[in-house]
Amino acid sequence: MKTTPCLALALLASLSVTGLAQSEYEYDKPPVSYSDTPPNQAVTQLEARIAKGELSLTGDGKAVLRELLGLLKVPEESQVLVYSKTSFQTDLIRPTNPRCLYFNENTYIGWVPGGLMEVTVVDPKIGPVFYTFDPEGKKKLEGKRFMRDEQCLNCHGGTYTNATPGVFIRSVHTTAEGGTWLHLGSRIIDHTSPLEERWGGWYVTGQHGNARHMGNMFSREEKGKLIEDTEAGANVSDLAKYFDTGLYPKKTSDIVALMTLEHQCVMQNTLTRADFQTRRTLHMQQSLQRDLDEPVTAEPTGSTLRGFQSCARDVMDNLFFKGEAALPDGGIEGSEAFQTAFLAGAPKSKAGRSLREFQLLNRIFKYRCSYMVYSTTWQNLNAPFKKLLYDQLGLVLRGRDEEKRYAYLSNFERSEILKILADTLPDAPADWRGTAESAKN
Repeated sequence: MKTTPCLALALLASLSVTGLAQSEYEYDKPPVSYSDTPPNQAVTQLEARIAKGELSLTGDGKAVLRELLGLLKVPEESQVLVYSKTSFQTDLIRPTNPRCLYFNENTYIGWVPGGLMEVTVVDPKIGPVFYTFDPEGKKKLEGKRFMRDEQCLNCHGGTYTNATPGVFIRSVHTTAEGGTWLHLGSRIIDHTSPLEERWGGWYVTGQHGNARHMGNMFSREEKGKLIEDTEAGANVSDLAKYFDTGLYPKKTSDIVALMTLEHQCVMQNTLTRADFQTRRTLHMQQSLQRDLDEPVTAEPTGSTLRGFQSCARDVMDNLFFKGEAALPDGGIEGSEAFQTAFLAGAPKSKAGRSLREFQLLNRIFKYRCSYMVYSTTWQNLNAPFKKLLYDQLGLVLRGRDEEKRYAYLSNFERSEILKILADTLPDAPADWRGTAESAKN
């Protein structure tokens, strides 16, 4: 596992706290107190409506899924399908009964026909919160339809997410029954992953030319040798030969939706981790200042400031798609329905440009700055860190960053990104707007 500077700082902070159980994660300690903090977001609001009798989700699993997607404003067109047994509902998931996933920038919904739904909603203070939900009401989950499920953190709060509650996409070598070849390992996938390493255990619809991936196929071993037919899974447009697509709201597992989700997951995790870590180190700084009878400062200083800067770099690397894997020659083609749904209601600059615009020829997006700047976590980053982050972003987007870490961004692209952010971010620094206006003249 590659350890980023921000993660290294988190591990250092962990080692500096004595007298605590080794298995206790930092996110369960002050100031975050993840497990002890009551969430306040879309699911808690739905729970309140159900409790008051204002809302009743009825019907079979597919009907309830569609209603829930509508209530949480998650587009059906974002559907992707996974057939590997990599969820807790392994007894139900198989290639003929895949698990479906849907997402918007703050919400993730999973369901396997015949089973529970898994709902993850991002909270303003504690990041992703995980729930299980019984769509047909066959089980009473402590009198609620939604149940906050801490067991999800076994995978979604440990090694796979750098010890922070998070979401991830995994690619595994998968058998014809949906099992995984554990001795071959797995990969966490994001926008830097080569296409040939992606989507093991996933269905994929769309066109990608001569490039090959691990989706839509099954692995087997013969005489100790792994046998995989990547040709069989290439450029698939119809999944009906694999399973009954009528069980699901859509018939696709779109390649563009998958690539979008992969980027979104790593961006969400990076933001959550940076917010938690900067809150934690500032809390430690202030505690030390109190112990030493020094003035308690609201701004980071010394090693705390250096930690903030390290976390800002982690955020900007993913924000600006650093190291993004090039798309195949000729680009990729996916579902127009997903792209239309994804762009619907997107924040736009005065010139009509949006960070959600796709490019799909040699990279995913037209403007290499993540739309996750509009996410709940970004909007609620702690104030000292957000100020420092905006200062750093301003230097990069004006071409004044001495390190030239993002030299792959042309001056034109930086200028366009700055204009979009200045016009669409409510809390964008005032001088961004001035710079953007000057660039127009």
